[in-house]
Order: sequence, then C-alpha cells, then structure tokens
Amino acid sequence: MSWNYRVILHDEDANKENCWYAIHEVYYERNNKTIAMWSSNPATVICTKDEKISDILEIMEQAAGRPILKMSKLEKKNNGEKE
Repeated sequence: MSWNYRVILHDEDANKENCWYAIHEVYYERNNKTIAMWSSNPATVICTKDEKISDILEIMEQAAGRPILKMSKLEKKNNGEKE
C-alpha cells in the first residue's frame, strides 16, 4: 500500500455554502490507482528533532499539483454507491 498527500474538497454541505479544502493523507491499493482510505482529519505538520519541518512541507506542497479530490465522491465510493 502506498500513500501521498492530497487536497480534498469538503463538499458534504447540501447547500455548498460551507465547503472547505484541506490536505489529507490518502492511501492506495497495490495498483496505486484505487483509493483505499484517507485520513479522517486533515494532516498536521509535526516532526522530531531529527527531521526538518521544511522537508515535510515540501512533500505536502506536492499535493497542490495533483487533482483535487471531492469528499462527497470519496464517501460515495466508500459506501459502494455509483456516481
């Protein structure tokens, strides 16, 4: 299983007035294409004294270059619903 950071649009609000974006950890099946799961809470930046916070931020910044995922679609797929 592999993972990366992705931007997720939280668009669950029926009125679409309270939508927001966050960076989450997203995990993929072995084929690296199918999303298996994602972190329920947005990612935080925490590091040990042996790590550089700039390295973590650099990896997170790569999420901005990937297509944005929509929470509403992720939840439909997770519940076995068809789009």
